[in-house]
Amino acid sequence: MKRTLLSLLLCLSFVSFAQKKPAQNACVESYVASFNLSSATSAQYTVEKEVTVNNEDGIMAACMMTADDDFRTLTSFSAYVTPLNGGKPVKSNMKNVRRMGGSHGQVDNFILNAWAPDAPYPFVVRMKYVVTYRKAVPSFPVFDPVEQDATPVKKSSYSLIVPRDYPVKWAATQEPSKSVDEKTGKDVYLWEFNDIAAITEEPMMPPISELTPHVYSCPVDFEYLKTSGSQKDWAGLAAWNASLFPSYDLPQALETKIKEETKDMTELEKVRYVYDYLRENTRYVSVQLGIGGFAPAAPSEVAFSGYGDCKGLSFFAKAMLRVAGVESRYVVLNTKRKSFPHNFASMGQTNHAMLCVPLQKDTVWLECTNPAYPLGYKHENIAGHQVLLVDDNGGDMVRVSAYPDSLSVRKTSCVVTISPDGAASIDCESVAALDNAEDYIDVRNWEKKNQLREFTRGFRATLEDFSITGVTDNFSEYDGTELYVPSISVRYKISSKQYVNNLGSHLLVPVLPFNTGISVMRGERVNDFVLHSLGGLIEEATLKIPEGYKVESVPEMLSLDSEFFKIETRICSGEGELTVRLKLIIKPGYFPKEAYAEFREQSRLVGKFCGSNIVLTPIAKS
Repeated sequence: MKRTLLSLLLCLSFVSFAQKKPAQNACVESYVASFNLSSATSAQYTVEKEVTVNNEDGIMAACMMTADDDFRTLTSFSAYVTPLNGGKPVKSNMKNVRRMGGSHGQVDNFILNAWAPDAPYPFVVRMKYVVTYRKAVPSFPVFDPVEQDATPVKKSSYSLIVPRDYPVKWAATQEPSKSVDEKTGKDVYLWEFNDIAAITEEPMMPPISELTPHVYSCPVDFEYLKTSGSQKDWAGLAAWNASLFPSYDLPQALETKIKEETKDMTELEKVRYVYDYLRENTRYVSVQLGIGGFAPAAPSEVAFSGYGDCKGLSFFAKAMLRVAGVESRYVVLNTKRKSFPHNFASMGQTNHAMLCVPLQKDTVWLECTNPAYPLGYKHENIAGHQVLLVDDNGGDMVRVSAYPDSLSVRKTSCVVTISPDGAASIDCESVAALDNAEDYIDVRNWEKKNQLREFTRGFRATLEDFSITGVTDNFSEYDGTELYVPSISVRYKISSKQYVNNLGSHLLVPVLPFNTGISVMRGERVNDFVLHSLGGLIEEATLKIPEGYKVESVPEMLSLDSEFFKIETRICSGEGELTVRLKLIIKPGYFPKEAYAEFREQSRLVGKFCGSNIVLTPIAKS
């Protein structure tokens, strides 16, 4: 889900929800995992766990979930469930494991193995299972002993057992101890994490991965489906990715068409041509085919079928650009993480592929799975991210430039025409740029109920009618420079028969049509908190004062420039009208939990202002 300014702020009344310190839902008494590598293509992963489950919210800590695919299989499982308040212990084995087929991630064939205990609370689960690896072991299982909140871990350990002097690497919260197994002669790397306190989940908390221990590990060199590669660094891994590239060949008819129709175009026009071709002739399907899901499908196959996954569509675009005489680079990245672990190159860290086209004025990043994105736009899931550029000579790790926060703006301007009986007609225009605009790329085609829900959230009165009156954008105006900022304008009309509250002869008019606020929590903060830079929000409303009335009072203006916010409000008077303007900017930062009380108080001020009213009173007759 996008973390846009709109989704966090717009149309939320000031909310204060109580922090509920969770009970200890479960306790991991012991969690012992061991990965035993026999060769570059075979291994066994063994897990033994003992978990006390106190209530239904702690059940996930005692579940077993693994995957079968072309390279690994659950070969053994046993569990013993003992109710603590009496009752008969229950045994489970492989026949009690639920198996669900499908496709997932970087694999061609995928089976999910799942088991959950069923007993009256509280109970203790003791389980053991073994996953056997075959054909390839390009990476080792991730060890993360904390699997849910409100669940402490008393004892946990992870052993990595490999042939003597076998080169491995890791990224972990602590260094392992190393020994040699006297019986087998293998190297043993051991990580131990004991007495891990329970995590309390809270809004805006740092990622759990930053608060809990973990181990990522892999072999330096690997064999994978008759290929071999190196994970010593990202350049080596990129070289292996490039070795999987298929032929660039396209169907002859398509190749001839591209050459003929692009022969007189500029480079930018050729890129736009290919991007438009993707939009009109292909669709994205997450089929994850190829060598274990890492190799792109051949361009000729994509051209024939009209669909592909991110790898296939990106390489298809690369092949078409090549025919048109434009060089490009294949890109792999992780859309959920902006950075990769320092000095830890490994397979499986990326989840997406796209295309990079260096032009004279700017570098164009092509999102081939969704050409609805404007050409030249670095969308939210790539802007500021580290990416790996892959070509036939290897690759480079670079960071995609991000837009200045000041350009990510959402502004809503309203003209409110009211009548003395309390009814109102409101003409609005919402202008959104960059990641805020992403939400509205296809707004013209939304169902009316979705348009209604989106643009009337937080409306401070009874809604009678709503309609979209116009949509404009600049999505086709990219000129090849980095100055391009996609934006969209949505105009709509709202009417209400009860917009104004009558208080005797006085009219109480909402200072702004929509409640804008920040949800906060009551009670003591447990974790530090993180604010993300979300650009700016501007709310502006011009009130047309009905004939025979005047302004008696307006809310106190709010002005604040703190470590959390920059807030500006102002009211301007004109002939027969009053204009209210609120500008709110959230400042990014990592803050200690002790600062949360001040953040909460400043958030309350925003909600207080947005929930206030302008008071109109009749003009005395002379």
